[in-house]
Amino acid sequence: MIDEHIFLKELVAAKDPVLRVMTKYGKNCHIRLGVDNSATYHALWRMYSANEAAIPHIIELRNALRTHNCLLTVILLRSEQNAADAASRGRLSTDTERLTCLSALCRA
Repeated sequence: MIDEHIFLKELVAAKDPVLRVMTKYGKNCHIRLGVDNSATYHALWRMYSANEAAIPHIIELRNALRTHNCLLTVILLRSEQNAADAASRGRLSTDTERLTCLSALCRA
């Protein structure tokens, strides 16, 4: 049950910024999103989850991607590559962490 709870938090944490990017930049965009949670990665990559609580979030994201004619590329990062992880550990990410994350996204 704990893993499911983390998965849903990670899914929403990934979905919300993608929706904001589409709202800000409009149509025909390509968004590269790095996540370090494998269940979230697979749900976003397939745009499907067997988890019923995740389905409305996935549908909302899929519909927005279609409406804005945007492409979402999801990259699975190691935790140490994810600059956003620092906040979940109660600290700010360092420049090195942010550059490592950016480098991983650029190589994918």
